[in-house]
Amino acid sequence: MAKITFSSISVENFGPFRERQFLDLSVSSSRSVILVKALNGSGKTTLLTALQIGLYGAKGIGSGRRTDYEQLVQALQRTDAGDHSSISIGLIVDMGGGRKEITVRREWTRQRSALNETFSVIVDGTEDMDFTHAWDDFIGAILPPELVHLFLFDGEKIEALANPERLPELLRRATEVFLGIGGIDVLGNDLRAVERRAGLRNKESSAEYQSEKNALLDLESQQKALSQKHANVLQEQASAQNTLDQARLSLERYVAEARRDGLTAYEQAASIKSKAESANKRANAARSDLAEAMSDAVLPLAWLHKLWDRYENEWETDGRSRHAKLLSEEFKRRDRRLLTALSKQVPGTSLEAVRSLLKRDLDQTTRSTQTRKPLLAPDGDPADVAIRLKHARLGVREAITSLDSAQRELVQSERALGEVPAEEQLTEILSRMHEKSHAVATAEQHVMQLSASLIETTASLNYVQTRLNAAQSRLNIDFRDRSIEAKGLEAAMRARQALSVFKGRLLASKGPLAVRHDYR
Repeated sequence: MAKITFSSISVENFGPFRERQFLDLSVSSSRSVILVKALNGSGKTTLLTALQIGLYGAKGIGSGRRTDYEQLVQALQRTDAGDHSSISIGLIVDMGGGRKEITVRREWTRQRSALNETFSVIVDGTEDMDFTHAWDDFIGAILPPELVHLFLFDGEKIEALANPERLPELLRRATEVFLGIGGIDVLGNDLRAVERRAGLRNKESSAEYQSEKNALLDLESQQKALSQKHANVLQEQASAQNTLDQARLSLERYVAEARRDGLTAYEQAASIKSKAESANKRANAARSDLAEAMSDAVLPLAWLHKLWDRYENEWETDGRSRHAKLLSEEFKRRDRRLLTALSKQVPGTSLEAVRSLLKRDLDQTTRSTQTRKPLLAPDGDPADVAIRLKHARLGVREAITSLDSAQRELVQSERALGEVPAEEQLTEILSRMHEKSHAVATAEQHVMQLSASLIETTASLNYVQTRLNAAQSRLNIDFRDRSIEAKGLEAAMRARQALSVFKGRLLASKGPLAVRHDYR
């Protein structure tokens, strides 16, 4: 526990003290009492006030409100000595087995209507920033500001302090301070102030907040209803799709069974009739083409067989005879040209020998080549006729093939047409198939309607969800302090209740220290 002793006080431009006035408060064993004697209004009370506000600041006055404190300081500042005033208190602090000399200093500067205060704690001539910041806690632990008026008071107030009506309350408050109950009351008052300020803020924004909250609740209700509707439509769509699948499967099975009973032939009757008519037309056309092919004038030559072969042989023999005759004539002309040319260059005997030699060679060539008079006309080349005959034969074969194909198709079409059942035989089948087809169409339409409803519900749900997210975000951003304050208010109420219980139990446990009210 620290111990402090006043050593001096310095007041400057404060109350009746102009400029800097210093008062030594140090004592010794031979000088244990300091008496300050002065006329009324000379500044005795101002010195006590200077000690209180120098040590505690705003907490040194009774109310503790900052405005009262500033008014008091401004009232005590001298206006004839400038805008600066100060109080310095010298203290000797015994703490932890050591001693320090410190100076607590407060300075005020007036700037128009504002009052600027500077506080510092000087240790060994240098300001100690840590000590300055912790000063309120330090001095409050040694001498709480609530009890300072019991230690620093004017002699004129002794009678008031000893008043039997006031003394019990003073002692009660002193006891509560020593027990720490004063802090409980201060904390309770602070909590009430917080509750009042929060109530005022909430009162100002309650209408807007309630409007936003109602809109959010409405959107949440819409989102919930649309989510339920979406789930119902989705479930109904799945059921409708199942019904559609079953209807389609039933129709497919029935159609397969009906086709085995002749439905396929009935469904294809028109196509079969059309194919039969087309096959009949192609058969007639093939017959006409065959007749036309058979009417070719050169075609009878194909029926001559061996006679036509002999004709080709005779034509070939006539050709060779003509070629041999032409070749013999050509050799004779050649021999005449050679003999004419040699008659001018060789002797007669030699020329005659050459003529005899050429004649023997020509006779030999003529004998080796059979020559006869041609029997056939020169324009009857069988090669030309053979080309026409080949084309005529090919045309006949194609016409016969086309006719066979058309007749086979005609026979098949007539057979299939004969298998087509009459319409009255399929009345019941067609009726039931129509019912099943109608069931499939109805199920498909129901599924389409549900799909459209699902799309619409999904779009509405997404839209409402987007608005809901935006409203929640806006409410969290614009009114997030409100929810915090609501929780804080609730916590403050619980804290005040707990403090009240704690205070009662604390006083009950300190019964022997209770203050008696029978002072004499």
